[in-house]
Amino acid sequence: MARRKRSNARGSDATPTLDRVVLVRAGGAFAWTLLVIGLAAGWILGLPWLTARAAAQAESATQHVAFRELPPWLEAQDRAFLNAVVVHNAGVDPLDRRGLVQTRQALLDTGWFDSVSQVRRTAPDRIEIDAVFVTPFALVRDKDGDHLVDREGRLLPRSYPLGEGPAVWVLLNPSFERPRNFGTPWTGAEVSGAIAVLKLLEDRPWAKQVHGVDLSEFPRSHQLRLLTDRSTVVIWGRTPGAERGAEVPAAKKLKYLDYHYQQYGHIDGGRAGALDVTTDVAFER
Repeated sequence: MARRKRSNARGSDATPTLDRVVLVRAGGAFAWTLLVIGLAAGWILGLPWLTARAAAQAESATQHVAFRELPPWLEAQDRAFLNAVVVHNAGVDPLDRRGLVQTRQALLDTGWFDSVSQVRRTAPDRIEIDAVFVTPFALVRDKDGDHLVDREGRLLPRSYPLGEGPAVWVLLNPSFERPRNFGTPWTGAEVSGAIAVLKLLEDRPWAKQVHGVDLSEFPRSHQLRLLTDRSTVVIWGRTPGAERGAEVPAAKKLKYLDYHYQQYGHIDGGRAGALDVTTDVAFER
């Protein structure tokens, strides 16, 4: 009797109950759930790091920048600056158009462009720009140096020590300070007026005999004076279209200078003093 009881007891311990089976299976399922959650959490938490790493690798990739119409006068340092502006603003995502729109505005803000019609990515690592560059026209000289302006008198992002700029006309003694922002016209009518005169004579055979324009008399009398390469002076007078009283129009002033050039080889007519071309008879002062 006692042996049977012990045998029955061992048989009862060896046989799994329904509750134990359910617990074992539930525990296995729970473990798998934890594993899946852990893997998902690891992926989600690691995703920003992977994204940042991919972005960093892409950022280091070479971006080729091509301007369709790059002027030969643009200096190497200015080209490098414009390329950097494009790469910085465009980004590296070929599907992100916001960067291209931002690049267009950033280029316009440099002051080097009349217009930027299109910025497009032609390949994952290549950006092309259709733009019209401004045309450097003259230097405006103040106490801080020579500052480049375009044909509209707008300040360009290039300044030089006195006398070290490119071979363009120099406008001396401006009464207004230069603009704070590139691409902004020089304040006042004197710079724009001097440029208007220089535009009239730029195609004349004697244009290179004019070194620059003295603006010092403009605030008082609205007169402009041409400075020649022989350190002589031609009193031009008022800006084209603003002549007053007996002052002759710009077309007649040009004829006077044409005549002097043809007769004497120089627009100053061989005179040592200032040549006044504002009246019907050009004379020396």
